[in-house]
Amino acid sequence: AVSTGLTADLAFAESMPLTSLAGSAKVTDIAVKDADLWQLRTKETRADNFRFTANPMTFEADSLVVETPKGSFTLLPDKQDEAARAQLKQISQQVEEIKRKEKTPKPGTAARDSGKISVGEGAAAKGNANSPLAGVDEKLGIFKTFKIGKVLVRNGAFSFKDQRVSPPSSGSLANLNMTLSGLSTAPGSKAQLSLTGLFDRAPFSARGTINPLKAPLNAAMRVELDGLNMVKLSPFAVQALAYPIESGLFTADLDIAFTNDVLRSTNRFVLENFNLGPKKSFPGAPDLPLPLAVALLKGPSGTIDLTVSADGRLDDPQFSVAGIVVKIIGNIMVKVLTSPFTLVAGIFSGDSDTVPDLSHVLFEPGSATL
Repeated sequence: AVSTGLTADLAFAESMPLTSLAGSAKVTDIAVKDADLWQLRTKETRADNFRFTANPMTFEADSLVVETPKGSFTLLPDKQDEAARAQLKQISQQVEEIKRKEKTPKPGTAARDSGKISVGEGAAAKGNANSPLAGVDEKLGIFKTFKIGKVLVRNGAFSFKDQRVSPPSSGSLANLNMTLSGLSTAPGSKAQLSLTGLFDRAPFSARGTINPLKAPLNAAMRVELDGLNMVKLSPFAVQALAYPIESGLFTADLDIAFTNDVLRSTNRFVLENFNLGPKKSFPGAPDLPLPLAVALLKGPSGTIDLTVSADGRLDDPQFSVAGIVVKIIGNIMVKVLTSPFTLVAGIFSGDSDTVPDLSHVLFEPGSATL
């Protein structure tokens, strides 16, 4: 069903039509789909108090409201997945090389900080043409002005099936509510984002500023996830690391900033009651010392608490979230083998005067007593 309340003006000047359209419009019960890959349905979508002109081309609206969107989608393997698996193979080879050389422990950084991860570091700037927002920027470039006061999404729910792993995994987003205020194509403009919902029953939120209409991407936001059951991630862990996840709750606190498509982020990850199952054997399975890493990273309470910084370029073809995760895992694996005493030191709490320095452990020659 479609309902509108519109006024329209049409005039001519030197054979050029001057057209304007103003009012409000509402569409109910929209349903669209693309074969078996995705489908979307909304109870109601409406634009309140909008104004459109064709010469010059402008569009402004007080609000755009999407009520009760529901959808499902399927994720298929792509080239980024192949690249992530290749990176894991390289990490396994690096671990084997370290084992072969039997490197001795050496000083490192604090155990709670697994270091800085760079994805696509050093890649030359590709310019707006390769920005993820380039297509949107180009299409909206025909508008002299494009502005929406508020974009509201209310009570959304989505499900997904991930066929990149075997057996396929599934998940859901529920109670999805979003407010995006001050959306505009004006140079330097940034919209205020507030997003909340449940990811497989775990609360999550994202708050900050972003302009999704202009390339390159500029944004600053805080993303939080509280208590995700990690058993659902076990198929991914088996495929990528050869170890299933038997138990664990995952909490994340991410500070993310994009400046002209360049990512800078500081991310805290907390894993509670995290336990791995027996290693799975299959062709091409990576050989990583995960049980040792988990044992060394757990503090006195049995909790793993890591802070990781990551950077990269969105316009770099090598950039992917999977790539970041793989590099974080590789960084930790190498540190486990080359600086295990440094990781053990991280289980102690206190200031620098009370925490023992385990980067060097001294003992009498010929004695095995530490």
